[in-house]
Formats: sequence, C-alpha cells, structure tokens
Amino acid sequence: MRELDTSCLASRVIADDQTNLHARLSSPSEYSLNTKQVVFVTPTSSWIDWGEQLDSTTVSSEGSSKAAKALDFVGWNTDDIEWARSSNKSAMIYVWEDPELAERDCTATWDFVFDFVLPECAARAVSFEITKGKEPRWAVIKEPLLVTSPSVDTEFVRIAQTLRGKVSTVPLNEADIKEAKDVGSLEVVQAAESDRPLKVRQALKSMFYLETAFAGDGFTRNRAGVRCAPELIVSTRRFSELEQLEGIDLGKV
Repeated sequence: MRELDTSCLASRVIADDQTNLHARLSSPSEYSLNTKQVVFVTPTSSWIDWGEQLDSTTVSSEGSSKAAKALDFVGWNTDDIEWARSSNKSAMIYVWEDPELAERDCTATWDFVFDFVLPECAARAVSFEITKGKEPRWAVIKEPLLVTSPSVDTEFVRIAQTLRGKVSTVPLNEADIKEAKDVGSLEVVQAAESDRPLKVRQALKSMFYLETAFAGDGFTRNRAGVRCAPELIVSTRRFSELEQLEGIDLGKV
C-alpha cells in the first residue's frame, strides 16, 4: 500500500449484513454511499498506519474485532458498535478514486462546512426542509412532497455563516438530539435570535449526520475521545459512479 499513490483515494467503512456488503460491489447501481447530499469519508492512506499498528493478539485479548476497531477509528459511538455486534453485522472498507480530493481541500472542518458544504448543498438540493417523521430530504428529489422557497435555504445559509462561532460550540443534550430530526432550514429562519445557534446546530446534525462528536478539526474521535482518523467531506454518489471501487472485508463486528 505504501508504494501506491493514495492522494486521490477515499474510503468509507460500512457495517451491514455480509450479503448486503458484497451486493454493493456486485450491484452498484442499487446503492448509494448514504441518503444525504454529502458523506464523511476517510483518506485511504490513513488505513496504512492503522493496519500496521493493529496487533492481532490485542484484538483477541480485548474481545474487540478488527471490524469493531475500524468503526471505532472512524468515530462510531459505543452504542452503535454494540448494536452492530449484537445484530450480527459485518464491516467492509470501500475504497475508490475520488476526483473531489484533487479538486479541492475536502477536510472536514467547521470552515469547510460553512464556506463550501452549506452553499453547495443549497444550490443543488430542492430544499433543506424536513418532512415531519421522515428522513431529511438531502438528495435532489425530482418530485418532493413539499417545496420550500429557495430564499429560505439561502437565508438559512446566511444565518449559519453569521453564527458560525456560536454554532460550532453549541453542546447538544439528549433532548436536543431527539428534536433535531424535525429541524430544517425553515425552523431556523423562524426561530428567535437567541434560539438560532442551537437550531442551526440541530439542523446540521439532521442534514449531514453532523454528530455531537464532530470536532471540526478534520479528525474523528473514537470511544475514548482520542483523535483518530483524518476526515473528509465529499459528495454522495451511487456505488456505480465510484471509480476503481474495491472492498476490504473486515468480517464480523
């Protein structure tokens, strides 16, 4: 691996049933990296050191599989890793050549979210609006159930950029996280000035899976809070659109 040019290689770890993991490779047109407009990925080069440092005896003695350690490395929380293990899930690292990495600095920082991701998604999406009880409508949908005026999304971006310093430091408690699924651009625009930093942070969590562990410094945090994998943000695409796609099977979580 060290002899390869990994500068344009992106990767993402996915946990699922073993058959589904391999189906993504054999039937790529049926799967997308995720349901949002953007996706958090890991530079493939970061797995080289991770793999070399992974001691098989340590994995065995800790009762933690290679797959679980990979999920931990990219920032999965404890509950989600335990869910994957109890649900008999497996994990795979998907690797592909991504032109976005050559075109721009895609480092997952707060500045990149505010300066590029938000305006770009607003331009490409039908709306940031979230249908109550449904997944955030991030992907470009040809026949949306509801259409919010583009001016609302533009105003949401302006508010978020203006409050970026406050938004990046807003802590989310369990109640805030639960409420976040119903917060979109319209809720932010309609909120009182004092409530807007929290509302923006809730909206970002729903729109991008921008979890509370997101530090905005370009690195994931593992279960112990230790800085681990470098983190990038690129556009979501179907597996059939990923160039030079390969899979590295990690086995059971």
